[in-house]
Amino acid sequence: MKLDYLQARQVRNLTDVQISPNTEENSIYGENAAGKTTLLESIYLLSKARSFRTAHIKEVIQHNKKELTVSGVITNYKNESVNTGIRKTIKETKIRYNGARIKAVSEQANNVIVLCAITDNTKVLTGTPKDRRKWIDWALFHVEQSHL
Repeated sequence: MKLDYLQARQVRNLTDVQISPNTEENSIYGENAAGKTTLLESIYLLSKARSFRTAHIKEVIQHNKKELTVSGVITNYKNESVNTGIRKTIKETKIRYNGARIKAVSEQANNVIVLCAITDNTKVLTGTPKDRRKWIDWALFHVEQSHL
């Protein structure tokens, strides 16, 4: 899967940001609190319908706004260009993939595969058995979706 285009609206401090990433390599840089991590969080939201930074979506939706939207164009494993997007409010999540409504977040996670490497990932080595099982379950899901 390759991300060809991303638009994030009302995600934390990003009012309306659009990017078309390079296929080879991308660098994100800027001042503190400019939105670098929020941009990465938006990509994660497009796949997982949740943040990797907080369990509370209210913290992710821009202040004084009722919803956030993240949409994008990806090239899937069949080399097809597909439109996808997510709209989240505090109470509701709507996901679309290739024109169809997606009801299960797990289906979207399979459609838009994102690997997030953050400091918590070291828990697979240093954490509790529960932490290790979480990562094994996650990895198995991406190899065999029926594991979910």
